[in-house]
Amino acid sequence: MKNQLIKGTLILTLAGLITKILGFFYKIYLSNILGTKNLGIYQLIFPIYSICYTIYAAGIQTAISTLTASSKKNKKYPLLAGICLSLLLSTILSSFIYNYADTISAVFLKEKSCMNSLKMLSFVFPFCGVTACINGYFYGLKKTSVPAFTQLIEQVFRLLTFYIVGVFYSSEVLSCETAVLALIVGEFFSCIFNTISIINSGNINDSYSPKNKISYFYNSNIFSDITKLTVPLTSNKLFISILSSVESILIPAMLRRYGMSHSDSLSLYGILTGMSFSIIFFPSTIANSLSVVLLPTVSEADAEGDKSKISNTVSSVIHYCILIGILSVGIFSLFGKDIGIAIFSNQTSGSFISILAWICPFMYINTTLSSVLNGLSKPHITFFNSSIGLFIRIIFLVWLVPLNGIYGYLTGLLVSSILISLLDFITVNKSIKINFDACKTILLPSLYILPICLFFHTLYKYFLFTLNLNTIILLFIICSLISIIYASFLRITKII
Repeated sequence: MKNQLIKGTLILTLAGLITKILGFFYKIYLSNILGTKNLGIYQLIFPIYSICYTIYAAGIQTAISTLTASSKKNKKYPLLAGICLSLLLSTILSSFIYNYADTISAVFLKEKSCMNSLKMLSFVFPFCGVTACINGYFYGLKKTSVPAFTQLIEQVFRLLTFYIVGVFYSSEVLSCETAVLALIVGEFFSCIFNTISIINSGNINDSYSPKNKISYFYNSNIFSDITKLTVPLTSNKLFISILSSVESILIPAMLRRYGMSHSDSLSLYGILTGMSFSIIFFPSTIANSLSVVLLPTVSEADAEGDKSKISNTVSSVIHYCILIGILSVGIFSLFGKDIGIAIFSNQTSGSFISILAWICPFMYINTTLSSVLNGLSKPHITFFNSSIGLFIRIIFLVWLVPLNGIYGYLTGLLVSSILISLLDFITVNKSIKINFDACKTILLPSLYILPICLFFHTLYKYFLFTLNLNTIILLFIICSLISIIYASFLRITKII
């Protein structure tokens, strides 16, 4: 189990890191071409995308992964049933969004200029649904290479499409619609790759004739099984997605109540969500990879009643997530402003990165613990804890942002992240004993990272003024050295 977990995590992490790096170039190019206001408008369509994706893909993908991992034979039947269900839902939603894009933009998003982008976005739903289902199938088999390559293909084609359009048209012509077109092209080619991969993977059970396989598929309880899993998962995730969407839409609205103009509020929203969050979420690639691989692993071990394996695996994952989180706090809190200026040429994004650094350990733990709870067939706990966190953030948004601006929202983010982590940890610890050494996991790593980061921050400032190096390259070298030395100290003291 441990070897499969490590192998799957490494594959997804490597692909995720490459995807994130490509995403950096894309976000930099996007922010420079669109500007902060149009970037904010572009980011506003994603609450709608998130709600729709939750309905036609998110719960179905998890159900496919769980059923595939626990099934002893006929592993492709959950996939086939899931694709049928996803295509039905995605087609209905595509039609709805396309026909009511003007109303959604004006009433729900409070931004009429999102209408054309939403209409274009509706065409991507079926492709995303099929891709998510096939990824769920491969996650259930613990074969992460296909989903990993899917991420890369989607990002590469998205970047290439926007760049190629930019070559033939001037920057004044490029708009949010161009970015949506790039998204559609990326999802289309990743769907094609996934479909070819599943066709080439062969049949799971060759003992049945094609006629008997079709008969078994329709006469089995697979539609009932996948629906029973999908409905509660989707219902919970949909509620969370709606709350998250309300949160996203409220940010520019509450900033206007604070006294900012319509244009400035959208610009600040674009800086926060399109720039700062992309940096903060970069190390979460490892945590996300762990959580994806962890779900079928925990489900399988739980079905076998092997609590000791679950306990050891989960304890190790939490330990490493916290270690990565502490490293992120050290780098982002001290170098956040420099990173924002160097990558996005925007000082405000750098200030946000420095503040958001403190949520990193909790954010990474939340991702992992939520996956563990889903694997233990306790998605209702994840739903409850996440709902509490979102309600807290919305309260801070409505209460503090009109008084203190965006910093009121950032405070709410930190408070909710800490609370969700505590609630998830307590719940998981009740189900399985988590081996947690606060000294080795929190105290010593914190004592290591502080002097290392302070020393290299001083060194960075010195080299910045004495060497004729590109700022991004210098930051990369310094941050890499910090990571290597930090890992070396952890290794020497047997923390890792």
